[in-house]
Amino acid sequence: MDIAASCAYIVGIAEGNNVKLNYGSADWMNVVRQLERVTGLDGEQSLKLAKAKYNKRARVMGADEALSHMKSRSKECDREMAVIQS
Repeated sequence: MDIAASCAYIVGIAEGNNVKLNYGSADWMNVVRQLERVTGLDGEQSLKLAKAKYNKRARVMGADEALSHMKSRSKECDREMAVIQS
């Protein structure tokens, strides 16, 4: 759940910064919602944790470096979604 929520958050930020991906944050939110139904875990809590994690990273690393990391990670998420979809 935490990985899916993290990707949903990161991909959303990347989309807002004009990163071209094959799968958007809506696709990741669908995965989060499916996991909620199947496992009963709280997707909103995982999303809040992902946001807090990256806000802390921005404070520690600096906003530019954190954004660069998020853009790179969004591409990894895109590859992970390709595997999930296949």
